[in-house]
Amino acid sequence: MKDFMRSFPFRLLAPFTLLVCWLFSANTPAFGFADDYVVIVNKANPVDSISAADLKKMFLGEKTTWPNSTKVIPITPGQDRPEFVPAIKRATGMSSADFKRYFIQLSFLGKVVAQPKTLDSTAAIARYISSSPGAISCVPAADAGSAVKILKVE
Repeated sequence: MKDFMRSFPFRLLAPFTLLVCWLFSANTPAFGFADDYVVIVNKANPVDSISAADLKKMFLGEKTTWPNSTKVIPITPGQDRPEFVPAIKRATGMSSADFKRYFIQLSFLGKVVAQPKTLDSTAAIARYISSSPGAISCVPAADAGSAVKILKVE
């Protein structure tokens, strides 16, 4: 066995295998996948569907009002929550690192853009949205509940 571990192919294969495993685990969200997440809004919101581009603009602060002139209030789980990564991926198509970097770059450029409001849990997000007409978020489908409306993303 020792001879095999010292052999040339094993010495190359072992580090390569570890690297591949690490890369795949690093890119997998810690909690669910973005496809399992739905976009939720207040039931009074007149919108039934949203384009992926408009959804992204809302979370990046580029689109600030709904068609009925209600202020958009994007909400995310806290950055320390496992739901943050897939929620941001679903909302913006960006990695969480790119999302954070986006707001840092804006601040360096002197642009004032409000970051999404953060709440501690998806249950808290659903409760907040049920009482806030302009609020929008991405949560696991199982956590959406009946007090909010799920939007179709086009």
